[in-house]
Parts: sequence; C-alpha cells; structure tokens
Amino acid sequence: EEVLEINKKLWSSYSSPLSGSLSKYKNLFLTDVLSYYYQNSKRLGDYLLQKGYLKEAESYLLKSLEYEAGDPETHLLLGKVWLEAKQCKKAEEKFLELKTIIPDNPFPDAYLRQVYLNCFSDEQKASQFLDSCLQKEKEGQPQLPQ
Repeated sequence: EEVLEINKKLWSSYSSPLSGSLSKYKNLFLTDVLSYYYQNSKRLGDYLLQKGYLKEAESYLLKSLEYEAGDPETHLLLGKVWLEAKQCKKAEEKFLELKTIIPDNPFPDAYLRQVYLNCFSDEQKASQFLDSCLQKEKEGQPQLPQ
C-alpha cells in the first residue's frame, strides 16, 4: 500500500508528455521522455497486478498503452488483470487480439485456455488452446517481441 500511495503522489504531480508538442511531433530528444513514462507505468502496473491491486494495475497499464500502444507485453499484462478480476469477456477479447499481434507466440493461447477453463467452464474450447499452445512451444521458444 505504501508503494501505491507514493506512486499515486508522484504520478499525479507529473504532466503528461502527450499534452504538449509530443502529441503531434515526435521530436527525437523529447520522444525519449515517452519511453520513461511507458516503461515505468508498465512496471508499476505489473507490480500492482502481482500484489493484487487489480483496479490500480489496470489504470497504470492503460496509461502505459497511451504512450506505447503496440507493446504486446503490456497488452498481455492487461489481459491478465482482466482475467484475475473475472472480467472474462474483456480478457478473452484482449488475448484474441494478442493472437493477431504475436501469432506464433504460445502465451495468448495459454491465457485463453485459462479464460475458457476459469471463466466459461468450457473444457472443450480450453483444450483447443492447450493443443495450439503446445504446438507453438514445440516450434520455438516462447518470447514476447521487444
């Protein structure tokens, strides 16, 4: 809780780098500022997810996606938040979206399996994703693109 409170104070004192010229122009020097906001809001979201602060984790992960919308790892973390929060339809949609972003990666399939087992109690559908996940794992090491 102390980490969360400290971070709430810090983040509320920051100005969004997208509120100025960076929203239109990607100046080389200033664009690097976005990287810090993106990485640290994602890192905090991941930490809060691990500690069970799902609502707060969702908020920081969505903030991270404002700065870097194409990061598959942030999308994966957001899907995990929704899965943990039993927001089943949102989790399902996020993991299905991730399958199109990183089609050869087994992680979206593994989490879809969890969605169908834990949310929808659909073992038949879950087994399809298990098979797909295992096939992708055989074909290569699972890694999220950087």
